Amino acid sequence: MTGDPIIEVKDASISYISRREKIDAVRNVSLTLEKGSILGLVGESGCGKSTLATIFLKLIYPPAHIQGGSVYYYGGSEKTNVLEMKPPELRRYRWKEVSMIFQGSMNSLNPVMRISDQITDVMIDHDYTYMEAMDRVDSLLEQAGISKRVKNLYPHELSGGMKQRVNIAIALACEPKALIADEPTTALDVVVQSQITRKLESLRKNLGLSILFISHDISLVGAIADRISVMYAGKIVEVGRVSDILNSPAHQYTIALLASIPTLKRVEEKISGIPGHPPRLNTTIKGCAFADRCMKVQNRCREEEPQLEVIEGDHQAACFFPGGPKR
Repeated sequence: MTGDPIIEVKDASISYISRREKIDAVRNVSLTLEKGSILGLVGESGCGKSTLATIFLKLIYPPAHIQGGSVYYYGGSEKTNVLEMKPPELRRYRWKEVSMIFQGSMNSLNPVMRISDQITDVMIDHDYTYMEAMDRVDSLLEQAGISKRVKNLYPHELSGGMKQRVNIAIALACEPKALIADEPTTALDVVVQSQITRKLESLRKNLGLSILFISHDISLVGAIADRISVMYAGKIVEVGRVSDILNSPAHQYTIALLASIPTLKRVEEKISGIPGHPPRLNTTIKGCAFADRCMKVQNRCREEEPQLEVIEGDHQAACFFPGGPKR
């Protein structure tokens, strides 16, 4: 880790717009992925994590619309605003500079193509010759932690974990500098989840890869990330080092999220979920979005919207009454 950014999102807002309603899925979000680091992005389903992920590659299509913000990429000598890139620039940027493992990517493999053809396809589209692409298949599969014999198989012949490793190989095919991993362990058992996260961590160490790791499982993210950003109702509500977030959470949502996860230290304690439901994003949210579910809510929380403020060091939270018992 260098502390230097490779991708920086500033004040990004994304809405889904139809004839009937407008859903503000991402609301003025800013975050920074540092070179050689792993940034975890956690939150409940529907909080806007996957929508935010698409802005890194400008994969925004109707009914989704970018309402504002910038995405700066620092891979070259100068920073570039990804949202201002033209189609030819985007083609070179996607997968060559920044690649992505999509949510549900195990189902994204073409069922009638051999694995080798699916890996070489992305390279040929980025100006590799067929022979150059074929020469890289074995090493890519090895980097992803899977046997090279898989290249001659079809997707239906692979397990879920093997399919996910193939998707990692495809994401690495053009030697990107950053990887967006959107729920890369979805539908995998805990053993395979551990294997996939360890593989991503080793890729970071061996290749200097910068990774945005998106998940609803804060304990899984805590095992791999250097820093964590917590997202709720389309906004970042807390950000900090893993030790800060896990041991001294400040925002009441983060505290409740951690309290809902069983740990070996709290075997005898009652595990309870977070009461209520997230607010509907097709309505105007007044005050703190977590107010209706918060155990420490005050009148101010319902009237004013809290902004990210420094708790200590680089630990920030958007909460008027931060803090709780240390874990």
